[in-house]
Amino acid sequence: MSGSNELLKEILGLTRAMHDEASAGEWGRVQELVKIRQGLIQACFPLDNSIRDRDLAAGQIREVIGWNKEVSQLASEAKRETGLSIDTLRQGRAAARAYQDISPPTPLR
Repeated sequence: MSGSNELLKEILGLTRAMHDEASAGEWGRVQELVKIRQGLIQACFPLDNSIRDRDLAAGQIREVIGWNKEVSQLASEAKRETGLSIDTLRQGRAAARAYQDISPPTPLR
């Protein structure tokens, strides 16, 4: 196996790990893995002509793309859920302020 095939194998492993961490909601760890993977991608591409197993490389690249799409979908879902949580929190604060604005002050004793 050539160096590029080995790098692709590492990139695939990191992408799978990113998916696992994203599934667990560990977004900080996902960011760490993205940085590591980016360095490997830069070292790997463009692919050189010495790749012995082009079919393996093509399969690895397709698999990386598939896992990456799933990580992106998990990120979109997490972003949507976070937005909903923020909206709910804002609504609660607005309701509390409105209640305070209309309730009479409590007399001091």
